[in-house]
Amino acid sequence: MPGMADLVKSLSENHRLVLLSNVDRYYWQVVQAMHPELGFFSELLVSCDLGVAKPDAEAFRRASQAADADPENCLFVDDTMVNVEAARALGFQTHWFCDVPGLRQALQGA
Repeated sequence: MPGMADLVKSLSENHRLVLLSNVDRYYWQVVQAMHPELGFFSELLVSCDLGVAKPDAEAFRRASQAADADPENCLFVDDTMVNVEAARALGFQTHWFCDVPGLRQALQGA
């Protein structure tokens, strides 16, 4: 996705980034090979390793734990509304991801 790698790199300079993804083991290997920007994340939490997936509350609990922050001090970004709503219900700040410019704009307003 154009602009995402630069945004992730920039955010990682001042923020602890945690990836929470619903993915199977095979696809996760493909994703890792194609996206070196994953190296800018402090933690990579994937459902195939966690044994739990979004929108389960346990997945979000583990993400906030990995971020070493309470949910209200975390921004959860996802392109699936059911996940955004689940995170919001647990106290996370949220952003429904549609595109990189929209996320940049939301971050500037935060």
